[in-house]
Amino acid sequence: MNTLWNFKSQRSNACSGRILFVLLLFTAPPSLLPAVFKNSLAGQLADASTGKAVYYANVFLANTTLGSTSDSSGSYLIKAIPPGHYTLVVAHIGYETEQINLQIGAGDKSIYNFVLHPRVMELQSLYIEGLRDPEWLRQLERFKKEFLGFSENAGACEMVNPEVMRLTLEGTNLRAASAAPLEIIHHRLGYRILVIIKSFFIRDDQTYYSLLPVFQPLTPKDATQEKEWQVNREQAFWGSYRHFFYALFSGQLEAAQFSVESVDESRPFKASMNRYTSRSAPGSIYSNTSYGLIKKIHFNNYLRIRYQENFAKTSFLKLPFDTLQVDLTGSSMTDAKIIRSGYWGSIRFADELPLDYQPE
Repeated sequence: MNTLWNFKSQRSNACSGRILFVLLLFTAPPSLLPAVFKNSLAGQLADASTGKAVYYANVFLANTTLGSTSDSSGSYLIKAIPPGHYTLVVAHIGYETEQINLQIGAGDKSIYNFVLHPRVMELQSLYIEGLRDPEWLRQLERFKKEFLGFSENAGACEMVNPEVMRLTLEGTNLRAASAAPLEIIHHRLGYRILVIIKSFFIRDDQTYYSLLPVFQPLTPKDATQEKEWQVNREQAFWGSYRHFFYALFSGQLEAAQFSVESVDESRPFKASMNRYTSRSAPGSIYSNTSYGLIKKIHFNNYLRIRYQENFAKTSFLKLPFDTLQVDLTGSSMTDAKIIRSGYWGSIRFADELPLDYQPE
């Protein structure tokens, strides 16, 4: 699994304007698990050349709020981890980023040690050339729009250190990566987000991402701001892709106000007689596996999913194969892509929440 996020989008109608989504960062939804977890990850970090401890490295489970910083002995500890599948990331500005995919079970106390390899830094040239080059600034704006999106949440995101972005034009195509974690302050959702952008590519009307983010909750200045962040996070969650899969796998489609229908790709908005309910979905849309946190998805044509019978929030799902294994967030267990279009196809990074987020 070498890709963490992979979007492919086209801005047109609901079924040709599609976004291919691969999220290989997995965790079980907190609403379906116990409230207290005793699972933990620990280990030590060492320099590959000297064998000395590496301190002040960020060690985190990608796309969550779960992380730690290595101390003066190179040790780190991440506690209270829900069972599930994750990508463990080790990032330090002076070393190559390391990552491994792992599974956390109930009661696990795992140890993962890392030997980090120094890397040559390129930040100084980025500061000088990037901030002075008008073309770089134009491409930075293009990158922001494609990466963050066009929503109200996107407008509330502040890129603190855009100079870490390496932006390259290949004809009219834009290729990008971050030389160090890109820091984003999300003023509307209340997060400081550090994102390692491994690759980003715009080709014609298609956009691809591969990144490793960690979310750090901000401290509200008062009770009013805390409440605003809570409300905004809930608005981002309700009706989302992840909300749908939580409802599907917990048998709460109707309670969550999702309607699910099978439709033909060539006629996505035509009335359908194939409507699924919480009772009929098991066996028709998905099946259980021997590992309870993993489900097998299987359906033909397109699934048309509508939230609260709101036509503006109509989304479509299509499988690349006959079956696909996913976790409880709807995240694929392989590099195969779940095709999203319609409302969910318009979602970008600014509207995403950490996987361990749980509505109040």
